[in-house]
Amino acid sequence: MRWAALLSLTAISYLGLIWLWNPLVAVDPPELRAGSGRRVQGDVVVVIGGDTAPTDAAEPWLRRHGYRYPFAATTALLRDSDLTLVNLESAVGEAPGGWPLYKRYRYRTSPRALAALRWAGIDALTLANNHVMDDGREGLAVTLDQLRRAGLVAVGAGADAAEARRGTIFALRGTRVGVLAYLEDSWMDSLYWPSFAWGARPGCARLEARHARDDIARLRRAGADVVIVIAHWGRTYAEVTAVQRCYGWFLTAVGADLVVGHHPHLPQPVARVHGRPVVFSVGNYAFGTPGRRVLHYGMLVRAVLRGRRLRRVELVPLLVQNRRVAFQPQWPPPSEASALLRDLAQRSAAYGAMLQVLPDRALLEL
Repeated sequence: MRWAALLSLTAISYLGLIWLWNPLVAVDPPELRAGSGRRVQGDVVVVIGGDTAPTDAAEPWLRRHGYRYPFAATTALLRDSDLTLVNLESAVGEAPGGWPLYKRYRYRTSPRALAALRWAGIDALTLANNHVMDDGREGLAVTLDQLRRAGLVAVGAGADAAEARRGTIFALRGTRVGVLAYLEDSWMDSLYWPSFAWGARPGCARLEARHARDDIARLRRAGADVVIVIAHWGRTYAEVTAVQRCYGWFLTAVGADLVVGHHPHLPQPVARVHGRPVVFSVGNYAFGTPGRRVLHYGMLVRAVLRGRRLRRVELVPLLVQNRRVAFQPQWPPPSEASALLRDLAQRSAAYGAMLQVLPDRALLEL
């Protein structure tokens, strides 16, 4: 009993240090990047996808068909953008490593998959999630190095807290779009499997109110016309949580023009808060795990900008149940798309977002 009490006291003290005291860090101005150059006229378009990891149960299909296989059916929409980003829900590397403790799900993507991501039209990857540290600190260093070599922009994780929070501004045909990414705090990611950057320690950017406020303001000072915040938050296979609602309110209040979430693996409603959209969860994109049987659909967000402002958000449904699509996301047949979008519109209305339902997508005009 004494040992149990001592361990509990140690754990509580450690969490207190993590939650109540963070080393102050000086964060550099955001990195400035050019757009994809794929679109040369019309509205500026940013496409955002959910949890993605060509690995795990998808390996037999990847060996048989190649690493382009998971993206082949949906590349047209990804490439029809000035910027496409998805959440890379794994480390990148060839050899295991990292934290010696048990973790039920650990994911690693081969560096060979990165060329396929680029081929599919993906320009940037958010790394603020609960799996990018699956190979520990050394694995994160390898991941960041491999992404740089592949020409993929990483947002939301870094060699220290300043780099994890730095964010990136993309110059998209005269409009500057800033992107930040955060992982929701939890005892698992703070204590058992350290995932957060803390001072000089590498890791993910933690979702904290004061840091997010300061980061958004820093991107504005650097010239961002539109700021998009990507949040890995909520509970898996569950409804919107109080934390998601509170942070959705806060992030839009302090200047985020669009908040897009993932981690629950299922699509969740869209809210309109302070006149700005919060997509609580887009669910999965090309995530190479079997997944639960309740997992049927994901979404791609297509954000349309005009006059240096966000004018419209389009929600495009996907079939992502890998038992059905064999690890290659597909567009749903019209009857399924219609049912999904009507349900999404009904649930979103309760959060103040009035969606217009079209045959293949739902629109939120701003």
